[in-house]
Amino acid sequence: MTGSTPPPDSDTCLLPLSEPQRQRVIHATSMVETPFFLLDIGAVRERFRSFRAAWARSFRRLSVAYSYKTNGLAAVTGQLLDEGASAEVVSGIELDWALADGARPADIYFDGPCKLEPELARALQLGIQIQIDSVEEAATIARLLQSIPSTSTLRLRLATPRPGQTWSRFGLFEDEIFQATLLLEQAGRKVQGLHLHVGSNVGTDLHAVAIEAYAEVIGWFREYAGAEFSLDIGGGYAASTASGAAPPAPELYARNVAASLTRIGLDPETLRLVVEPGRCLVEDAGLLVTRVISCKRRGAEHYVACDAGTSLVRSAISWRHTIHTLDEQREQGSQHFVLVGANCFESDVLSPRLLAAALPRAAELLVIGACGGYDIASSAGWIRPRAPVVAMDRAHFSLARQRQMAGELRGCRPSLRRGRELEHSLDVGEQQ
Repeated sequence: MTGSTPPPDSDTCLLPLSEPQRQRVIHATSMVETPFFLLDIGAVRERFRSFRAAWARSFRRLSVAYSYKTNGLAAVTGQLLDEGASAEVVSGIELDWALADGARPADIYFDGPCKLEPELARALQLGIQIQIDSVEEAATIARLLQSIPSTSTLRLRLATPRPGQTWSRFGLFEDEIFQATLLLEQAGRKVQGLHLHVGSNVGTDLHAVAIEAYAEVIGWFREYAGAEFSLDIGGGYAASTASGAAPPAPELYARNVAASLTRIGLDPETLRLVVEPGRCLVEDAGLLVTRVISCKRRGAEHYVACDAGTSLVRSAISWRHTIHTLDEQREQGSQHFVLVGANCFESDVLSPRLLAAALPRAAELLVIGACGGYDIASSAGWIRPRAPVVAMDRAHFSLARQRQMAGELRGCRPSLRRGRELEHSLDVGEQQ
């Protein structure tokens, strides 16, 4: 696996759910109407424990920082912090969430390419760890440090290559790294570590490749920062959506990283290492439950429409999601159909080539797998409200996120008078 995705138009079989999953879905449908997400918090907890244990076997000085952007629901983040995770955030809002979850400021890692100045000022005041993405950001931090005493650990994010000989827009090139270092030195602060991120849903080799590509830079900063040096290698660890099959075990990533660090002269047992898992912990723990509305035939194509859509599963066009039936008697076969969503546009396609022994029937439940990560976080209301999330932990079911209220989709219509008042206030502001 190298992080590439199989063709999204390849044939996929409609699969039966396991009996335990089938019973959970049936129970959840008694609580809420479709479409809804079903998220297994117990599975998230077990994945975190396995992930941390796998990395801890190679790295004694390890911090596992959960990526809040992957799925920032309190039901997820609170559970992971209770398990000992740190927090990786990319906005002021996520920073607030991490603090509300009880994270110590020194255990919060502030990433992202667009940190606003008030957010940076607050992070410095609190002692949040900051991963610097640009020379401009370094200059802003240097200026803020003139008036804000801070204990924040400062790292520089390194730009990494992407497939096709292009570079990520995130992070710093080598010449920018030293510009940023000089700016911070002039403000009386040292860079204390480096950060890199190789992509999303990647294979087990890319972290090691990036580490060895930056061997000289890492070695230089290891000497520069001395005992304070730490290396954050980001996330990207795969879920099943990378290939449609079981993802690599976390041990494989950890061993490859440890071997690469040894090759460049660093001791995995003494190095302070930070990893930022997200997708690999939550994605395969979530399902989207939907109901068939209609079936149509257009020439040789059969179209099965359901009450979900790509506004709920945004990754349907880029990653591989399994599709399941609750029908225990349904066998796999060669009947081809296209699963389409409820949104009124032609490209609302959840799966372009599904195979089954027979077409699903109207009102039948279908389940889309591996929706527990970014799909929950980025799902949106459009012509219908955003779907709720049912969380389950062992035999306990609860509503982790309410269905969006219909009024929230539209907002409100301001009166003409209010509109003129706003226009006047803007004019006054411009004159001042």
